[in-house]
Amino acid sequence: MSESYWTQRGGLVRTASKLSRGRRFTIGYIGGSLTYGADASDPEMYSWRAKTTAWFRERFPAIRFEAVNAAIGGTGSDFGVYRIGEDLLKASPDLVFVEFSVNDSSRALSEPDQVSASMEGIIRRIYTANPHAEVVFVYTTMKRLERFHASGELPPAVQLSESLGDYYGIPSVNIGKAFWRYLQANSISWETLLPDHVHPKDEGYAVYSQAITTWLDRLDWSRSSAAAYVMPTALNDHLPMRAQMIPASTYANDYWTVVEQAIEQWPNHLFCETAGHTLTITFTGNAVGVAWISACDAGVLEYSIDGAAFQRRTSWTPHGGTRGMLYGNLFHDPLRGTGLENGHHTLTIRVSAQPDDNSVANRLRIVAFIINGTSNLYQKHCEAS
Repeated sequence: MSESYWTQRGGLVRTASKLSRGRRFTIGYIGGSLTYGADASDPEMYSWRAKTTAWFRERFPAIRFEAVNAAIGGTGSDFGVYRIGEDLLKASPDLVFVEFSVNDSSRALSEPDQVSASMEGIIRRIYTANPHAEVVFVYTTMKRLERFHASGELPPAVQLSESLGDYYGIPSVNIGKAFWRYLQANSISWETLLPDHVHPKDEGYAVYSQAITTWLDRLDWSRSSAAAYVMPTALNDHLPMRAQMIPASTYANDYWTVVEQAIEQWPNHLFCETAGHTLTITFTGNAVGVAWISACDAGVLEYSIDGAAFQRRTSWTPHGGTRGMLYGNLFHDPLRGTGLENGHHTLTIRVSAQPDDNSVANRLRIVAFIINGTSNLYQKHCEAS
């Protein structure tokens, strides 16, 4: 990281080229709640995401900009690499801002290799989908990371991303570092702008926004290139380049029924709360899991791969009330060394007869099935045991 709070690397030369000759441009944002704009009075007006899009519209008024918000609060790059296809890449973004530095901060200490691999997977999936696209890493902060700013060190998740940025030539903007400098220069407490030590109020998002738009202002927009990105060899093995999220409603049956209730970018989910009712899907690949709605009334799911003994996973969380929050849960993930043998597999899920002791009910809400491979949608069955 330079003495400022950004590192230019390759800059945004393909973005500059397209903006100089195009009429339409799509900006994508993927990250957690700090990208979404949680706790802003109006995330579509005051988040750094919204302000960044506004900067482009003001700077390039002849261009029709579309903005895709693929941010989901409480999620990291481990879920991001599996959901980026459905949530973002189907919109064919020309420029993608990636922000997982806060939500990846704990795993960067406990699972650094996994964090590096999931971030690299995100990079490679973006460039594979569109070699004329560009990526920007954005680093936010929270009070728990103050010691790194004070000592001049980079937080572990940022260090991992910076290594990837060097290798892939991706520019990065450490708006978290700029935020900390702002607090110090103005003798402002963290609590003033981040009441919960993580999510800013509007004034805090304004500091983030000013940092990123200052970087954009100082970019040399005369530097441009229409050449496609040339992807280097992958640094990590077993990247989920065929990851996809299959709408769970595809597998509805007499026991697992569709509820038309939107969460994030998904319009509905499968619902079941009766113990023993099962649903089986088949797929070809090496990773599998579910995206589910975690809530205070959520239950315990049991799953079996290829007829093996059932394992338990709880979807309960104290956060989000009964509406819940969307999370990904991988049962077998090659990024964590738990991948399946690449081939044909069967996944069976059921509602456990033993609910989570913390939950007020035992309800399962499955938004999507996550795989790295291909699904066999024509092979499905159910039974009540």
